[in-house]
Amino acid sequence: MIKKLKSYGFFPAVFILFIVLHAFLIFNLRIYPFVDLPNHLTEATVLKFYHEPANQFDRFYTIRLFPEPNIFHILFLSLRIFPSVEYASKFFYCLYVILLPLSIFLAIRKLKGNKWVALLSFLFLYNFSLCWGFSGFTFFIPVFFFLFCFIIDYLDRDRLSDALKIAAILLLIYFIHLLGAFFSLFFFLTCLVFRYRKSFKMMLGKSLAAVPS
Repeated sequence: MIKKLKSYGFFPAVFILFIVLHAFLIFNLRIYPFVDLPNHLTEATVLKFYHEPANQFDRFYTIRLFPEPNIFHILFLSLRIFPSVEYASKFFYCLYVILLPLSIFLAIRKLKGNKWVALLSFLFLYNFSLCWGFSGFTFFIPVFFFLFCFIIDYLDRDRLSDALKIAAILLLIYFIHLLGAFFSLFFFLTCLVFRYRKSFKMMLGKSLAAVPS
């Protein structure tokens, strides 16, 4: 393990430093200047305190969760382990800041590319979707890159564990963002068609991982 880390040179230290700095920046912002975020915070607040007798949310709101898409963000913010939805939002965006560069680095490594290119991922942290408060789609981006890594393994191996990973992450993406789920399914099935275009039976068998989503 130590020998493998040495082969990366200074890269791990630089990469981790960048992640820590951006996570520190995000966590210490008092108010996030994201356009649509207040609406998501409101939804999460209603969900978090829906059944408490001190309010009358149940008189004015009807909550529909499973199997509805796009519920991951408000479910995360409404978790009881967080003292408030605003505090949960800090953890949510810190998690995003960590996962996006990490997922891109893993995708580059999976393709045997230059690891230093992964540092460019930090330039895309504060993108259009983030600034407009599209929380679900923002979080979908790193999850998709993890899916990409799993798809590469799934195309080259015939393991049940790989199929279960694909099925689970596709289903997770459905709850994160519906359009992301459509894109992921299209990407996954396109990869199968390209890889197994000469074996319809193999293509059909591999596509079963998409059935749950």
